[in-house]
Amino acid sequence: MSASATDNSKVTRVEFCVNNNSLGASVIAPCNYPWRVPAKNGASYKVQAKVYDAVRNTAAQAVTFPAQ
Repeated sequence: MSASATDNSKVTRVEFCVNNNSLGASVIAPCNYPWRVPAKNGASYKVQAKVYDAVRNTAAQAVTFPAQ
């Protein structure tokens, strides 16, 4: 997984989540986290990147997709 973020103050970390479970975070751009999509028939996954900045603002973007 990878994410990019910009802000008028410093982005301090990007947290990666799958199905609302935190997998880990990256603090160095470009923000990446290794994750292999489990091949479960009929399963779907909500993958989300949560961004935090130096003044405690947060933002998140998510995408849901089926396993193939």
